[in-house]
Amino acid sequence: MSKLQNMNRESIDLKSLYKDLDSYLKELDKEEGLDISKFDMANELNVSTATTVTTEVKNEKTTIKHPMFNFKLAGIPDEELPVVETTSTSSIATTTTSSSDIQCDDGLINSRQHSWPSYINTQPVSLKLAENASPTLAFKSELCASFISKVTSLVESRNIFCSTEYPKSFTGEEAVNTLIEIFGCDWTRKEYREIARSLMHIVPPLFVPIAYSDKSLKNNKLYDSPKEIYTLTEDAKDDACFTQGLFTPLLNCYTPSCSKNNSNGCYAPLCPNKNTMTILNNNTKVVNKDLQRNISLTSSMASSQDTLVSRSWSNTVSRETLQKTPAKEMKRQEAIYELIYTEEDYVRDLNLLDELFAKPLLKAQCIERERRQEFFNDLFGNYTTIADIHRSMYRELRDHQLTSQIADLKGGGVGFVDEVGMIILKYVDRFMDAYTEYGPHFIFAEYLAKKEMANNMLFQNFIREKEKQAETRKLPFRHFIILPITRLQRYSLLLEAILKRTTEEREKQNLTKCITRIKEVASKMDTLTSEAKQTLRIRQINDKIRFKPGHYKQRLDLLKPGRQLIYEGPLKRRSHLESVDLHVFLFDHFLLMTKPKKYASSNSDSIEHYVISKNPIPLDLLVINDVSENFIFSSFRTGKGTHVRSASTSTLSSLIPSSPAPTNNTISRQQSLDNTSQYINQSSLMIRHLGKHGGDYILYTDTPSSRLVWKEKILSAQNQLMKREEENKVFDLVTISDTTFAQSGSVLQNHGKVTCATSFVNSKGSKTVVLGTQHGVWMGKEGDTNGLKKILRDCDVTQVGVLEGQNILMVLADKVLTAYPICHLDPVNSTKPLSLSKKSSEKNTGVFRQLSSHTSYFNMGTCNGKTFVVTMKRKGSDSHFKVYEVLCGDLNDAKNAKYLATKTSFMTKPPAWFRVYKEFYIGTDSSAVHFLKSKLLVACSRGFEVIDLENLSEVKHNLPNLENKDFSFITAADAKPLGIFRYNENFLMCYDKFAFLVSTHGDFVKNKYRKIDWESNPHSVAFYYPYVLAFDSKFIEVRHAETGKLVQVIIGDGARLLPSALNNTNTPTSTIYGCMTHQFRADYQHVFKLDPLFS
Repeated sequence: MSKLQNMNRESIDLKSLYKDLDSYLKELDKEEGLDISKFDMANELNVSTATTVTTEVKNEKTTIKHPMFNFKLAGIPDEELPVVETTSTSSIATTTTSSSDIQCDDGLINSRQHSWPSYINTQPVSLKLAENASPTLAFKSELCASFISKVTSLVESRNIFCSTEYPKSFTGEEAVNTLIEIFGCDWTRKEYREIARSLMHIVPPLFVPIAYSDKSLKNNKLYDSPKEIYTLTEDAKDDACFTQGLFTPLLNCYTPSCSKNNSNGCYAPLCPNKNTMTILNNNTKVVNKDLQRNISLTSSMASSQDTLVSRSWSNTVSRETLQKTPAKEMKRQEAIYELIYTEEDYVRDLNLLDELFAKPLLKAQCIERERRQEFFNDLFGNYTTIADIHRSMYRELRDHQLTSQIADLKGGGVGFVDEVGMIILKYVDRFMDAYTEYGPHFIFAEYLAKKEMANNMLFQNFIREKEKQAETRKLPFRHFIILPITRLQRYSLLLEAILKRTTEEREKQNLTKCITRIKEVASKMDTLTSEAKQTLRIRQINDKIRFKPGHYKQRLDLLKPGRQLIYEGPLKRRSHLESVDLHVFLFDHFLLMTKPKKYASSNSDSIEHYVISKNPIPLDLLVINDVSENFIFSSFRTGKGTHVRSASTSTLSSLIPSSPAPTNNTISRQQSLDNTSQYINQSSLMIRHLGKHGGDYILYTDTPSSRLVWKEKILSAQNQLMKREEENKVFDLVTISDTTFAQSGSVLQNHGKVTCATSFVNSKGSKTVVLGTQHGVWMGKEGDTNGLKKILRDCDVTQVGVLEGQNILMVLADKVLTAYPICHLDPVNSTKPLSLSKKSSEKNTGVFRQLSSHTSYFNMGTCNGKTFVVTMKRKGSDSHFKVYEVLCGDLNDAKNAKYLATKTSFMTKPPAWFRVYKEFYIGTDSSAVHFLKSKLLVACSRGFEVIDLENLSEVKHNLPNLENKDFSFITAADAKPLGIFRYNENFLMCYDKFAFLVSTHGDFVKNKYRKIDWESNPHSVAFYYPYVLAFDSKFIEVRHAETGKLVQVIIGDGARLLPSALNNTNTPTSTIYGCMTHQFRADYQHVFKLDPLFS
């Protein structure tokens, strides 16, 4: 019963309370003269505290609706308030639901539902910011995020003196300007400064002063000054660490009757309508002063374990002394003291680096033993050298400080410190070697530390544990390894502060010398550091390069000393029906086309690795061309999904309906296509990778200007490569003829394609060249490009050769091998010129000799001390050979005049020049005969057949012996032999896909290389000791036979070797002639000689 009575009593009291409240609100409305019906309750956010009281007496239930109070909760945004559905009758809002039922006595409440009125305040308080402010800036976390974003953009656009040590540093002036940019309110800079100070004092702080901001550190305040520097804290990088709270000055007042128009505010202690300065000052006073001081002294930015105040000069002398000392001398003493105590800090941190990080790492198990010492050297460099220099310098400075003070006091002074320039000058000469070595090294050390920490959890834990040590003052590991760089940059500022207030001439000279030399050291260190940054970028690229699975991993040599990254950037490449995004790197030796792969995190723009898209292109095998103006791209999709429809010219014309006059739509469509194609052509580059590993690639840039930049960079890199390789150049092109022989099919006078060449020394000692063409044989003095004369009109000349001992010219024309005396052919020295007409010359049968017909090829050489001419006739799949021995002597010698005599009668025959020595055949097709000292080698599909002319019945193994497993790669590659050359004690065997060395016994020689893999697809080879040359239709590659290294590339369209019939394998040097399309006059053939630039 007592419990029920208590409930009834509470219900009666509650009813009375609501009646009184209702009456009060009605009276208040009358006084204010408000028409309640004008309020639209649907536009207000209601917070309902209505409860339903239900009392059950005598089986009757009565429900009482409590009035609903509508007000704004200060500090809570509208979108976070609970939404309560309401219904309105006239001007009275009632709830549609009840939260609780309370039973009460029927005598106290009528048995009907009462709807209690709910009135809102005439000045409802909602969470609103300043008109120009962002709706979320009242949240401290949002303001912090905006501030960090602005500061990040700021530091990326400029550098200050401490940016290297503190990458996220900014001045106090910049902090205030940033807040002005964020808020945009019409407040004073002083008010914005107070907001900045509040961000510095929140826990955890958003930013703190750096070690060089003495004033801010002393007073634990932010100053609106360009000289005071601050940096974002480590916690500022993590959104979860932002302080959660509100800035009340950015809100409207929560007092009902207070408005923005009331400049004095109201009774609320934190009324935002009061003066903004008052509110901000009140906020800053919330933190206990002792707590603030403790934060300052234990801040990670403190520059010393002692207070800065205790070490300044002014705190070591009495007040009377300060009053007597001139201001200039006071500042000079303060500057000297600052130099000394900061040097003490510097030495202390170097000792910490040595004792806390370096030495323990040598004993730590976080790095494998076999690479620990190397890793230690790469990480710390020559820090011990720098530490030794500055320990000695600090010791002298400290001793000099004490000695000067004592001497000055004895002399009646106050303890001034005199000259310090001589001490600094004594050590500054040692700075150059130490700092120019450490500065560039730091770039790699920082990258190495980050890389190791990312991949080695043990090393990461080692560094983190050391950073937690009290001695580090919460400074990161990076602070200690970058300290020598920042300290060197600060010396000139410290010494200039002393110099500015020094009057003694000798001291001024010493200080000036110190400053000059320190700046020279800093300048050189900066230059070397810039180069190191580029080298680091190359190392980063090298670490991120990936080859496609299953692809050959070509050696890139990116880490070779002196390697340079010329340019890099995004390009696109056409691939079937769409474009592929590439990131292209231009090095000083390669062009790399890669596909960048980003990290899985969608918020990260950093590249995880670069996948090689196409084979790396050596710059000496790269040809860059513009896409021709009439070139029209086939259909492809750009990166943005835009479709560019095009086709070949014929296809394009077929798409346009034929009509007497083109319609406007047709013209418009054609013009649009032409404009698009022209723009694409202007933004496109044709990159040609010469050789069997290459291809043609069309790359296009975003703009035509970007295309020009890429083209200039590539051409410049190629020119630089040519200059560097000029010293290593082994052959030079010497022109034989460049305007005599036009290309086949040319409208110019056509003398046919040049097919072969040879040379000899004539009777007067001048070197003469002989060229064979499709329409005759030409001869002239070598070097006289316009002196070539046509000496024979034979057609389809395929080979020429000179037997110099006999002065006989051998010509294979239309498969007929003929021998001519040179003395009758030389246009310069001939006394009896031979008629150009073969028919007329046939009358004089004693002048030439026809050896054989149906000859596929012939070769000349010396074997067993005899000069032979070997001809080959193809019969079916067999190769039949005839070996001719030369009988005649030198035809220029009068003793051998009988060989030039014509027959005198029908019965007599002219003396023979040759006789058949031996005949043999091999059961396969062949391409050439090579002469050894005592044997012949016939190049065929099986390799090289060994022929002993003195014992033809003896069967010998082929070279190489394909049954030997060492030569299994030949059969697998289905390679074709091209030539064999003597190289020292071995033979260099050349195929169309590779070359390798074999011994005189036919064994595989594993020298400095297993085999030479040609970059080209050679159709012929030549040898000039010690270099082998492979001729491709696009270029000539020159390699050293000893090392296999590619030493020179000669680019030329249509390049080919002009062979000579002379094929002495034992001859190490023989003149090499070639031909290619003229570089500037494409209608002509450029005949040249490869002149060696070595002896």
